[in-house]
Amino acid sequence: MNTTSSVSSDDAVISTNDDATSCKYSAMKLGYFKDDYVIYFAKAREKRAPLINRGYYTRVASFRKCISTFIGNGGKQIIALGAGFDTNYFHFFDSLPDDFKYLELDFPQVVSMKSSILQKQPKFSKFLQGASITDSGEISTGRYFLRGVDLRHLDSASSTILSCIDPTQPTLFLSECVLIYMSVEESSALLRWISETFASAGMLLYEQIHPHDAFGQTMQKNLLSRGCPLLSLMRYPTISDQKDRFISLGWTHVDALDMLQVWDNILERADNRRAEHLEMFDELEEWRLIQSHYCLVL
Repeated sequence: MNTTSSVSSDDAVISTNDDATSCKYSAMKLGYFKDDYVIYFAKAREKRAPLINRGYYTRVASFRKCISTFIGNGGKQIIALGAGFDTNYFHFFDSLPDDFKYLELDFPQVVSMKSSILQKQPKFSKFLQGASITDSGEISTGRYFLRGVDLRHLDSASSTILSCIDPTQPTLFLSECVLIYMSVEESSALLRWISETFASAGMLLYEQIHPHDAFGQTMQKNLLSRGCPLLSLMRYPTISDQKDRFISLGWTHVDALDMLQVWDNILERADNRRAEHLEMFDELEEWRLIQSHYCLVL
């Protein structure tokens, strides 16, 4: 079976946001991590399998640790590419300096849905104080910006980013299974633009690797059947390829780990031990296999 396609369905890619949000809700509900906000975005709230819950713990915990480090080291801005229903801004709000800026970008229809939830739920009122909100749901508070844009169109994406963010300030970009749904040409253009435009930029990228073995083939087929093929996976199949990708596009300091290495070397061991005792878990080999097929580039 051919596991590649040249296009993704926008609706199918958008649906991955709903899946991820529901998985995060399941892990949160079982105590893998604290998140007071994901409940407002989760459309499906059934308990997920232990493999999925532990996987999302690793995903969320790694992003939070890296974001916390960036803030603690004097970072000034975060740009979440394809942010979906991500809740990191709300989670970190109380620890952000008053001059910190946080920009979330996603398809206009996702932005409209997220904005509607933020406006309707009293839980989010403190984040929207003094906000300017457009008819399409775009939000500006001076600290938080929510914008609808197609990242595949660099002209509109770049102008949107620069209308909210100062490229001279230290900036962290987040990409959580986003660039992999764009063509190699589209994602490369965006990454090169960032490296050439921002004086001090970092990237935190989470996406799939190792497409050639049996699990990698199955992973691709499942997503292809849903209309969202992994468009750049074959071009960047390994950690080494991911490093070379960024270096070739003008990024000077790049590291990459698979999620097993993240578990062992980045996450706090005490937190991992606590997570290990939350559910019965007898799928260690399958867990290791899945985690080895995802990477964190930073």
